[in-house]
Order: sequence, then structure tokens, then C-alpha cells
Amino acid sequence: MDALTILTFALAGFLGGVVHTAVRSKGVLTLPKMEDGKLYLGFLLSGILGTLTAIVVDGYVLTAFFAAVAVPDVAEGAIRKTADSLNGRKR
Repeated sequence: MDALTILTFALAGFLGGVVHTAVRSKGVLTLPKMEDGKLYLGFLLSGILGTLTAIVVDGYVLTAFFAAVAVPDVAEGAIRKTADSLNGRKR
């Protein structure tokens, strides 16, 4: 994979992550901010995770974009299910 392809996938993933956040928050994107000495990344965190997801996904730019949109929900569901089973709760 050449550098331009990786950059294209990264951009598609970043945009997918931002779209995911916009959809989940009903169109509201939170800007990065500092509070009490802590850095809150806001929508940039979803963009970064989307970028990583898109680069890992092998395929086309649209596949990278949609993977970046969908993977956070899939991962969150798997984490919650695992945590519930470890805590003795059933979902």
C-alpha cells in the first residue's frame, strides 16, 4: 500500500468516526477542551479511532468509511456484554 492510499483510508476513517459521533449525539460535536487539568478530546477521539479502524480494514475507501462508522457500536456492545458476564449479569 502506498502513502496516498493510506492517507485516503485514514481520511475516510476520520470522517467516518466524526459521522458516528454526530449521529450518536444528534448532530452535536464537542470541541476538544481542558477542564481541571484534564484534556477532553471531544469528537477528535472518534476521528482518531475511525482512522485506526480504517487503516486496519482491508478493502476499499467506502469499506473503511463504513467500518469507522460501525465499529465503535460493535466494540461497545462486546465490551458491555463481556463486563456483564464477568459481573454475573445476563443481557
